[in-house]
Amino acid sequence: VDAPPSGPSAGQCWIVAADASGDWSGRDGMLAMWSEAGWRFVAPSPGTSAWDKAGGVPLLWDGADWLTGELACAGLRIGGVRVVGERQPGVPSPSGGTIIDAEARSAIDALTAALMSHGLIE
Repeated sequence: VDAPPSGPSAGQCWIVAADASGDWSGRDGMLAMWSEAGWRFVAPSPGTSAWDKAGGVPLLWDGADWLTGELACAGLRIGGVRVVGERQPGVPSPSGGTIIDAEARSAIDALTAALMSHGLIE
């Protein structure tokens, strides 16, 4: 946001946009929090995360910019079960064999391409 909101509540936070005005002037990229004593500012460090309530997505400070909708993590668990982990090596396309099933090979290549496009394998 490029200008302080009117009537903020204690505990509310914003990311200060470039060339902000008013009490936020000169605080580009910082986190601005309203407290009972007024504005408090914190410079984010790499890895700082926040939640964009309006967009419904996470924000991540990479040291230069706020990345929207990106998370840094070692894995993803759903219902206590790890469903995504570290990136694995690529899978070669099928070749050889005495009986060639073109449809099966095409399906395997499509699955491999999908895994690669999602960054799950090299």
